[in-house]
Formats: sequence, structure tokens, C-alpha cells
Amino acid sequence: MTNMGGASLPPDWKGALNVSYHIGPGFISDFALNKVRLNVHSYNQVTRIYNVIGQIRGAQEPDKDQKKCLIKILRNHKVSTPRS
Repeated sequence: MTNMGGASLPPDWKGALNVSYHIGPGFISDFALNKVRLNVHSYNQVTRIYNVIGQIRGAQEPDKDQKKCLIKILRNHKVSTPRS
């Protein structure tokens, strides 16, 4: 990661490593000929997911249009690793 070239990341994208974060392409000049080999060990699986949808009707401002006072909650979380 310390040898990556290209533009710097925005500050809110940076991680906790003590390196300069760049998004490429390529590497800095001394390492321009380097290559990365990435082995991915994953599998595709059809999995059932559930959407949880709920409504909370407000009572604080009953004079306003009920459609505008409706809070909708939508939550769906599916992770790629079992320990996330």
C-alpha cells in the first residue's frame, strides 16, 4: 500500500494504517514495474434475505398531513463474511 501511485484518497476514506493512501493506477516510480497477484477464494451462493419494513405514526403534530408525518423504517443488512 505504501508504494501505490495515483491520486490521494479523501481524508474520510483513509484507514488506520500509517501510510499515504492512494487509489492508483499503478505504483510510485521506483516500483512502477511491480504487479499484484490477487487470489480470491469465494463462492457464489443463493441466499434468502429479508426486508424489515415498519412505520411509526407521529402524534406530535396532528394538524399536519399524515403522509408527511409518517416515518418509514427500512433495514436490510447482508454481509459477505459470517463474522462481520
